[in-house]
Amino acid sequence: LIPFDQYYCALLYFTGSDVFNKNMRAHALEKGFTLNEYTLRPLGSTGKTSVIK
Repeated sequence: LIPFDQYYCALLYFTGSDVFNKNMRAHALEKGFTLNEYTLRPLGSTGKTSVIK
């Protein structure tokens, strides 16, 4: 099963052709994002949260 917050990225990744996926990732990069089967996030973001003390 796929977590709800990853569903739409997984749907794009697993149902699209390789050319479609490459084009979507290239478009995301042009807009300043990175796209994979898990998430769409701004470039440079690791997705990890830090604890502020």
